[in-house]
Amino acid sequence: GDSAVDGRPLSIASPPRRPDAPSYEEVGLSAADVRLALDAGLATFVLHVESRVAHHCGEGFYTIGPCGEELLAGAGLALRSGDAAALHYRHLSTSLARAL
Repeated sequence: GDSAVDGRPLSIASPPRRPDAPSYEEVGLSAADVRLALDAGLATFVLHVESRVAHHCGEGFYTIGPCGEELLAGAGLALRSGDAAALHYRHLSTSLARAL
């Protein structure tokens, strides 16, 4: 595949963004916050895959795959550790972000 966008090499640390989009720092996020949100989102996806595999092996319960809830890790970052949260079962990523 291509290793460059607009002649610039691809980088996980600094993906291309719109010129008018604020930086992570401008919206109050650190690089560690971004990594944590990505970790929580990826962990959510992996847990859903493992749950589906367990179900198909007869060792789990009925499950439905993720529907974008991986993106809700940002909500977990926005909450303070003492904030109450009555989360829906689709908020696994939010819970993971709060716990990591």
